Amino acid sequence: MSLEVKGNFNEKFDILKDIKLNGGYEGFKVKVNEIFISDKLLGQRVESEFRRQVPKIEVTDRLLQEDDYASIEFEAVDENNVKVENASGSLTFQVGKKRIYPEIEECVKTLNKDDSGKARVKFSANHPSFPNKELQFTIKLVKIEETPQFNDASVKNIKLPGIDTVDQYTEKIRKQLFDSEKQKRDYEIKSSLQEQIGNLVNSEDLPEFLIEANVNMSYEQFLKSLEIYGLGKNDYFEKTGQTEENFKETLKKEAILELRLTIALSKIAAEKGFEVSAEELQKEKEKLMKEYQIKEEEFEEKVGGVQLEESLKMRKALEYVQNSAIIIENSESPAEIEK
Repeated sequence: MSLEVKGNFNEKFDILKDIKLNGGYEGFKVKVNEIFISDKLLGQRVESEFRRQVPKIEVTDRLLQEDDYASIEFEAVDENNVKVENASGSLTFQVGKKRIYPEIEECVKTLNKDDSGKARVKFSANHPSFPNKELQFTIKLVKIEETPQFNDASVKNIKLPGIDTVDQYTEKIRKQLFDSEKQKRDYEIKSSLQEQIGNLVNSEDLPEFLIEANVNMSYEQFLKSLEIYGLGKNDYFEKTGQTEENFKETLKKEAILELRLTIALSKIAAEKGFEVSAEELQKEKEKLMKEYQIKEEEFEEKVGGVQLEESLKMRKALEYVQNSAIIIENSESPAEIEK
């Protein structure tokens, strides 16, 4: 949900001054699961990341084995023994991961380095290039590589700053997993708090014309986005199975949620007397101009200082509510990352 202000509501619509918050906003409670990373999950992630990052060792004295990496060159002919131009090239694949046609993998398994073999592949009716076709591939095994053992020496070869041992590498992966899950949990906390803040404003108190204005603005933005892809609204609704009426009803529900949150945050900012300094305003302005690559004149036209100031006050209001919230961890049902 966006927190950007679509106009300075208190200045543009006096009627909003009559809207009251229907409760307090300090001490909101949010229940979250404790972050837990099992040894099994950590081991799986360490193995996959190590395989992806570590330099491979070339093998020249044996055939391919499970989990080896095979680099091949290939070309194909059709049933008339005519070369198929778009069925040639080179690639590297890991043996046993089902990332290549099984007929080709079985052929490659029988080859020594620099040897060639043949394999016939029957393509399905749904194949984008060769529907229902059978092609004969000539495959040359260019290189066999294996993953080195997981030890301090191989970890050091990855050349990660400050990572020279197995323990350091494992701890790095554990931290990545933890930070990723924490980011997801922080988002859940923020979303829960935004919902509770929005509930401080009754939907019935929202002026209908303001809801309609937001719906129309969102709908115009939607139409402009369709134009970028060369689509008309009728094309979109036909492809998605929606009707214009249903689509606008969805926009209305989103507009109500956004307005309730925006108005509540604006009210909280006013009650707490949050102010924005000239330095804060200028810093945010420069950040946005750089992010969207626009000049100051265009920024003033599209955003404006008053709107930006209101947005920053609302951001402070949200931070205030977040800092006063009570986060309850459920240690009996830990949030373990599965993938």
